[in-house]
Amino acid sequence: MLMEQGLIQALETRNGRITVLDKWENRSKLRKILHDAVADVEPEEEFLEDKDWNKARIETFQPLKAEDRIWITPPWSADQDTGKRG
Repeated sequence: MLMEQGLIQALETRNGRITVLDKWENRSKLRKILHDAVADVEPEEEFLEDKDWNKARIETFQPLKAEDRIWITPPWSADQDTGKRG
């Protein structure tokens, strides 16, 4: 609902936690929105440095072996057996 309304940039749910990603400048407005939605929860804040997140993901992505002869690789990764680009 918050993303659809354009109030936040991204939302992730994992292990019973909700992570909301938005611009640091918006944190006061976001705290109010979250308090109105779930008043009994105290949000935690963490500042993330501004960087090229796509590049960071590319640098850490590892090919996944699905079966003996099947690898899931991104286009920028070399093929495991032949060295060809995927």
